[in-house]
Amino acid sequence: SMKSEYFFTSSRRVHGSRLLLATLLVSGLGFPFLWLSPNVPVAFAGLVVTGLGLGAVYPVGISVAIATAPSASDTAAARLSIAAAGAILIAPFVLGRLSDVVGIAHAFVLLAPLIAGAALVAAVAGRVGPASGPALR
Repeated sequence: SMKSEYFFTSSRRVHGSRLLLATLLVSGLGFPFLWLSPNVPVAFAGLVVTGLGLGAVYPVGISVAIATAPSASDTAAARLSIAAAGAILIAPFVLGRLSDVVGIAHAFVLLAPLIAGAALVAAVAGRVGPASGPALR
């Protein structure tokens, strides 16, 4: 379709670190609606927006890692894969235990600084790293 063609063409022209930052910002915009809304449809909309942003973090992150270290792209991709797998393995247990102690609403507060920290890292990396140079291909 015309929309998907525009998106994919545009994403090739955007610097990888900026695209990563954009995905994290989308997540950050949706998260307060998910976390704070007592209204189920609004919370669900926040979940969708947060998921759209976070769902793109891994593939864009892999692209940025490979663009950052083109001579060691296999190592960069492997390290990011191991880190992601570790986070996927550990995060549910940490959030579950924390929610047992402080309640689920308070436990999810942990995600806000994690998203903000990741966005800060992406912003700083985009200003100083090689991935900020050429657009992803």
